[in-house]
Parts: sequence; C-alpha cells; structure tokens
Amino acid sequence: RYRTTDLSPLENSVEAIEKRNSLIGAELHQRPTNSKTLQAVLQGSVLLQVNAGAMEICNAFLSRAARKIYDLDLLDKLQASLKTFLLFCSQALALNRSIIGTDPKQLEFHAELENGFADLKSQMERFLRADQDGEEGNTTGVPPEEEQDDNTQEDL
Repeated sequence: RYRTTDLSPLENSVEAIEKRNSLIGAELHQRPTNSKTLQAVLQGSVLLQVNAGAMEICNAFLSRAARKIYDLDLLDKLQASLKTFLLFCSQALALNRSIIGTDPKQLEFHAELENGFADLKSQMERFLRADQDGEEGNTTGVPPEEEQDDNTQEDL
C-alpha cells in the first residue's frame, strides 16, 4: 500500500531543492565522473531558461511579504537548502571544468554554465542575505536601483 502525504507549497519547495541537492551530490561523488550526466544536472540547475525552479522558489517564499506569512522554521530550512544548492552547483562546475579538457565546444558550454550560475547566484543571494544581523535586507527580488518610490518615478 502507498501512503500519501499532502505537503504545503513551502514544504514541497523544500523537498524539491533537497532532491536537486541529492542529485548534484550524487554527481559530485560518482567515480568515475560521468561528464554527460554531470552536465545535464548542471544545465537543469543553473541555466534559468531551462529551469527557473530555485529562483522561482526564492521569489515565492523568501520575499519580504512571504516572510510574514510562512513558518519561520520551514523558511530557515529552505534557506539552508538553497545555500547548499549554490555550494553544490559551484563544486559541480569546478568538477566539470577539471574533466572537460580543451575541446572548444565543451569549453563554450562550460562558459555558458558558469555565466548561468553567476546570474542565478547573484539573484538568489539577494534573498539569502535577508535576516542577517537582525536586518531584513532587500528581499523584494528587485535590485535597489530599480526600487523607486511611486512619488519619484518619472512618467514615460
């Protein structure tokens, strides 16, 4: 018999990130390293056009408004999982770089993965820095230079 458990959207998101972490972790520890599966996992993790999952989760649950309505323990668990996700992605990129050699196509694809990771990390860190030192920080998902008071915004 199968037993089903209904998860809240936040619990489901924590589980999704933990599954992704397990997948990346398995690739990091696989010997010998399989470059094809490693690259597929990386592509699905760091290229936003392929999977905006981690960024969407940040937007949904770690924004200023969301922090006021969701369980803080689960939000802490989500943040920890997302930090692990970024760490594992960084380690997987380093591993990939060490095994691809000098093939121009491999180097070009790796550069694409690196750029995707840099973009993803930059966007996610705005959410993950929140609540440090008792300050909320910018958790709107909008860079500070784009946040404007409605009264000062120029009409186009």
